[in-house]
Amino acid sequence: MLVSIPRIITPAAVIGVCIFARSVCAGDTAPPKEAKIEKKETNPLSFWEDRLIFDIEERVRGEIRENNRDFDSSVQDDNDDAWLLNRFRLGLALKPVSWFKFYAQTQDSREAFSDRANIPGVRSAEGDDIFDLRQLYVQLGDVKRFPLLLTVGRQAISYGDNRLVGDSRWGNFGRTFDAVRLRFEQPHFWIEPFFARPVVIERHAFNESDAADNFGGIYLSTDLVPKQTSDLYFFYRDKEDDQPDFDPTNRVDPEGTWNGPAARFATFGARVKSKADALNGWDYNFEAAYENGDVFQSTRSSPRFDLSAFATHISGGYTAKQMPWSPRLGLEYDFASGDHNPNDGKSQSFQNLFPSNHEKYGFMDEFSWRNIHDARVQLNVKPMK
Repeated sequence: MLVSIPRIITPAAVIGVCIFARSVCAGDTAPPKEAKIEKKETNPLSFWEDRLIFDIEERVRGEIRENNRDFDSSVQDDNDDAWLLNRFRLGLALKPVSWFKFYAQTQDSREAFSDRANIPGVRSAEGDDIFDLRQLYVQLGDVKRFPLLLTVGRQAISYGDNRLVGDSRWGNFGRTFDAVRLRFEQPHFWIEPFFARPVVIERHAFNESDAADNFGGIYLSTDLVPKQTSDLYFFYRDKEDDQPDFDPTNRVDPEGTWNGPAARFATFGARVKSKADALNGWDYNFEAAYENGDVFQSTRSSPRFDLSAFATHISGGYTAKQMPWSPRLGLEYDFASGDHNPNDGKSQSFQNLFPSNHEKYGFMDEFSWRNIHDARVQLNVKPMK
C-alpha cells in the first residue's frame, strides 16, 4: 500500500527554521533532531482500503470438573471429567460504501476427550457443531449522515451489561439471532426497536432459528444526564412450545438443544451506569427489571402460571489510579425473585431471557439472575496494560 504524505508548511515550522539558522550563525554546531514520523498500524487481513476485512478467531480451553452440578463426591457421572473445547471462527466484512455493510461468519465448535455424548445441551455438554453459519447480515445506513441504521439477518445482539440480552461469549457456541433491528441515533441518545428469533444449535444439521420462539422489544440509551449512561427497555417473549423438534430426548430428532418451556411475558427495565473516569476514580452501576405474563410447565396445553417477578443489581467502587497496578475495591449485590409456592398457580421466578452470565454470578456457571441473593466484595488490580 502506498501512503502519500502531503508537505505542509506552518508558521511554527518557519519560526523553527529561523531559530536553527541563527544558532548556526552563532557557532552552535549541534546536529538538528530528526523528526519522528509515526507509522500507521496496518491490518494484514484488511484489503481494498479497508473495504474488505477478514477476521479469524481460534480459541482452545481445557476444563476439569469434579462433583459438577450435583456437589456429591459419591456420584460418579460423565460430567465428573476433563475435556478440551475448541472454537474456530472465520468472518468477512464487506463495506464498499459508508452506508452499506455485508458481514458473514462461520464457526466450528468441538468438544474432545469427554465421556459424555457430544450433543449440544445434553447433560451440560458443549458438544460438536461442525462448520455452521454463525452470522450473516446486511447493514444499511451511515449515522454520520442520516440517523437511521437498519440491520437484517443472523447477528449477535447485546444490550447494556448483557444481563438479559447478550452474546454469551464464554460458551463454545455463543449466541445469535435471526433478527431485524432499526436504530435511530442522535448525538446524545439512540433508540432501537427489534424483532428476533434465537438460533438453535444442532449437531448434524444447519442451525436454524426457532420459529416458535419470538422475541422483540425496544431499547433506549442516552447520556443526557451528566457523567452517566441511562437506559430504558421493554422486551416481550412469546414462546409457543418447549421445542419438541429440538429436544435431545426426542427420538425423532436427538441432535438439538432444548430451550425451556412455553412462555409469554413482558420485561420492563432501567439501567444507569457511571461513565469511565468521570468521577475521579469512583464508579456505580444500577439495574432493575420487572416481569409480568404467563409461564407454562412445558407446552401451552400444560398447566399455566401467572408470572410476576423482579430483579435488581447494584454495584459501586473506587479505583486508586495513582497507585501501582490501579487497585479497585468494589461492592456488589444481585437479587432476583424466586417462586414462593409451586402449587398456587403463580410464579415469582424471574426469567433471565438470553443473558451472558459467566462473569457475573460465579465462574462455575451454577447460577443466574433468578432466585438469588448474591453479595460480594471485589478487589481488582491491573499489573500491566
